Amino acid sequence: MSTPCEYTLVEKPIIDLLTSAYDYTYVPPTQHDHYRGLRENEVFFTPLLIQALIRINDIPESTAKSIAAELQGLTDNERWLEILRGKYSKKVSGEKTHRTIRVVDFDNLAN
Repeated sequence: MSTPCEYTLVEKPIIDLLTSAYDYTYVPPTQHDHYRGLRENEVFFTPLLIQALIRINDIPESTAKSIAAELQGLTDNERWLEILRGKYSKKVSGEKTHRTIRVVDFDNLAN
């Protein structure tokens, strides 16, 4: 029997729930370097973030890359909370006005 720890008590049950109930894809630690690139302490898996921004917001890849770069530079927790709550807009290529950009699609969890 394994000793209870954060992984067995918290992380594993959440991973199991997300992968089974919401069809999320778990990225094992052995693949983290592939998605982080050269920056070992990078929080984002940039290619996956870009794909998600495109899928959730129906925006061009160039706009998604620009947004990802901007998000990577943010360190203010209050600002992050605003972004997660949907208070983030960006000019999208080919559009005249700014558009609200969602980082998490709370309406469609499959996204």
